[in-house]
Amino acid sequence: MKNNSIYLFGLGLQKNIQVLTDKTIKFNDVLTIHNDYAIIVLSFNKEIRTYNDKETRIINILNEHKLSLYELNVEDFYQYESLLVDQEDKDVFFHCLHEYYRMNQIDELIQTNQYNKIARLMKDSYNSFKYYYQTTTQKQDYLMILTEQHHALGANISDNHLVCLVKDNKKQTFIKKMKESFKNTYGQPLISEVNHD
Repeated sequence: MKNNSIYLFGLGLQKNIQVLTDKTIKFNDVLTIHNDYAIIVLSFNKEIRTYNDKETRIINILNEHKLSLYELNVEDFYQYESLLVDQEDKDVFFHCLHEYYRMNQIDELIQTNQYNKIARLMKDSYNSFKYYYQTTTQKQDYLMILTEQHHALGANISDNHLVCLVKDNKKQTFIKKMKESFKNTYGQPLISEVNHD
């Protein structure tokens, strides 16, 4: 892996699930992906968008009320949303709570081989980031559509990296199709970030 800050979940957040290799990820501990599956990381050029300060703003507002974002649950949103004045802050708060909830499920889902659920959470993560942070680009949205067309189980975006969950025996075909489709549309290459021998 060329870049050690590629995330499976948690884009824009201080806590995240980091991709280490096509078979390992790290949240609190290093978790190993089942041999039947692989994580594909493809990089692309994208427009620069800023979003990292959004979560910090929420953390600061909650801290003023002696609350910690990391100790709240999804159910707490409606109890504390009134502390936030701007709708944008409420949207970011909503995304953060749900993204932490998604991340906290991953350990158990990997241990019980529930990769279809992980795939769904990846898509949910991207859609939540797109809708509530409103910082995705047309290129990122197009890449997510391509992943479905080329049969990725799940996909998410980490800055200028497309992170996909695929069946291990389909990864070479998936990479080839993604690269061809992207180059045909944008005239630019997608670069594989993990060695897929």
